[in-house]
Amino acid sequence: MYLNFRSLSLTVVAASVVAAGCSANGVSPATAPGPAVTKSVKAQTLPAFDIYVASNGSNVVDEYTSAGSLVRSFEPPPSQGFSGPNGDAYDSKNKRLYVNDGSDSPISEFTTNGKYKGNFADPGNGSGGATYGIAYDANDDVLFLQTGDGIYELTKSGKVLASNTTYGPAAVAYDSRDKLVLAVIKPGSSDELGFYDTNLKYLGAAPMDDNSNYSSLSWNTENDLLYDGAGKSMYAYQVDAKTMTLTQVTLSGSFGGLHWVSYVVNDKAGDVIVSDGLGGDVVAFDDEGNYLSTIASGINSPWGIAIVSK
Repeated sequence: MYLNFRSLSLTVVAASVVAAGCSANGVSPATAPGPAVTKSVKAQTLPAFDIYVASNGSNVVDEYTSAGSLVRSFEPPPSQGFSGPNGDAYDSKNKRLYVNDGSDSPISEFTTNGKYKGNFADPGNGSGGATYGIAYDANDDVLFLQTGDGIYELTKSGKVLASNTTYGPAAVAYDSRDKLVLAVIKPGSSDELGFYDTNLKYLGAAPMDDNSNYSSLSWNTENDLLYDGAGKSMYAYQVDAKTMTLTQVTLSGSFGGLHWVSYVVNDKAGDVIVSDGLGGDVVAFDDEGNYLSTIASGINSPWGIAIVSK
């Protein structure tokens, strides 16, 4: 059992599922004991941040505080508009928010107070797939995916630095510990976690317990766990970049009450913030999946979420 009490620090051993090596044919993971994991003391309340929620149904971005107060709503000018924003990400180096729109629409750029700064073309335009996820690497280059097409690495002006159109990934995250791009892919009959270097060269894959048509990934730098949201379920994995294997971690909480996970991010304390696309909520859990608070509710199909820490 993988336990954590936010007021304590303790070490426990997880009984877990290990993916044995790379797989492209849906081989089931083998069962094995996981390594000992040390958990650290964390605060009882959410740290101060602003959270930007892409409302897929209302075609706006809503900004909330971590305490749940609505700060503002904004969108591109009428000539540009949104057609169903699916994801967003914050560039902390340049203090810019990037929002990827539905279908083959451009990527919009905003300041953190909602001022529109322009857009650049979706490099997967014409492929027929919708862009769902954005993540930032350590150099503040945009890594985002075009479902049905592939992964692209872009500069903040939209210049393509690298791309990989293999497997049509369904989610993307940046592993800042190992400097790897991680993506949910389906090369065989079941979902796998694909490993890519920073030039988006495919390195291999490991089986996952996802098996969902939609997914969202978030790399938690506080506990070095990868969180995967799919359908109503949330999964947590330890990632071994050297052997390209996964250990599924059993958490003390259940991430209960979710209708359909559309996006997952982490705050600076390691808490897991989830947008519930069907429930209309943005919900905060601790890193063990225990409910903390509902930051926002009544949103028309919340999808992408990005956090700006105070």
